[in-house]
Amino acid sequence: MATAADDFAWLRVRLAALDGEAELSAISADSWRRVAPRKIQDAHSAPGG
Repeated sequence: MATAADDFAWLRVRLAALDGEAELSAISADSWRRVAPRKIQDAHSAPGG
């Protein structure tokens, strides 16, 4: 049975295992790029986006 959570891409990170804030930022951005629609990615990448 599908749940509301099935409509979202989830990311789990063990904060203690990260090398720092930059690594968390990189992981988050990469995960977002994997699931965000291309049109939204393009708009976000545009100057002022």
